Amino acid sequence: MTIPPAPDPHPLAGAWPPIETTVFEFWGLARPAMNALAEEQGIPLALHNYAELGLETLSVADALRRDPYSRPEDFAEEFARLAAAGWLDAIGGSDDPMITRYVVLPHAREAVRAIDAAGDALLGDLVAVPDAELARIHELLATIHAANLAAPEPPARWGAERRFRSADESTPPPGRIREAALDLLAYRDDVHLAAWSARADPATEGGLWNAFSHVWSGAASSAEGIALAAAFRGYDASFYEQALRDLEARGWLVAEGTEYRTTAAGQALRDEVERQTDEWFFAPWAVLGEEGVTELRERVEALLRSLPLL
Repeated sequence: MTIPPAPDPHPLAGAWPPIETTVFEFWGLARPAMNALAEEQGIPLALHNYAELGLETLSVADALRRDPYSRPEDFAEEFARLAAAGWLDAIGGSDDPMITRYVVLPHAREAVRAIDAAGDALLGDLVAVPDAELARIHELLATIHAANLAAPEPPARWGAERRFRSADESTPPPGRIREAALDLLAYRDDVHLAAWSARADPATEGGLWNAFSHVWSGAASSAEGIALAAAFRGYDASFYEQALRDLEARGWLVAEGTEYRTTAAGQALRDEVERQTDEWFFAPWAVLGEEGVTELRERVEALLRSLPLL
């Protein structure tokens, strides 16, 4: 069966990877200070991870709105541990951890702010780029974020609107860039989820879609390979064995022994999801104009070249 060629990339597609890379490079540089403060003050890093869900309330249902690819029971267990440690407070009176809703206590939000502040302070020391240049990058990123929030639905802007923000006017410029880049990353998650939700149910089939994505991208082609590559999602190989069988039944994958590959129909479907993701994601970037997008890309690439090696 012939696999159709991949569609042409979006004209702005090259502008996003440097910004996404900056998120992870900044996180790697800031991590020592963040980890040290968390250990010193007994703050669980899991609490910091959930800042991307917002830190007003937490629940399994909320977690799956941002991350439908992970095992729901793992979220329930982690929230229960955070509540037992005094960071969250259960509300509503339910005894079922899968539907329990938690309020995030004020000292927990302040603890997350403190972790971010420690990391941002270290970034301020390590990033040797003039503040005026960093301020311009932040301005461009913030302009896109504002346009994202004003964009028509779909897609919904759940992650982009809800995520907990710790940076403010007093934060060193690299930390403000970190925050603005995370805003864009959240919106990309929003639009990608919206793009594939017409093909699979995010509430129940996130793990199945994740298995499909691994095969489509070439990251893994067997249940064992996916389980290894996506170990942090919490599912074992038996889960992915069933997911791959289900995907084969839908005609999206075909088995070749224990390995799987995408069918022409599956490839076309997954490529269309990427096309729709890019169309929605980059539409608000029109606020910058072509020259503004080029400027942003060039400035971020120069920033990346200036960073110390991890």
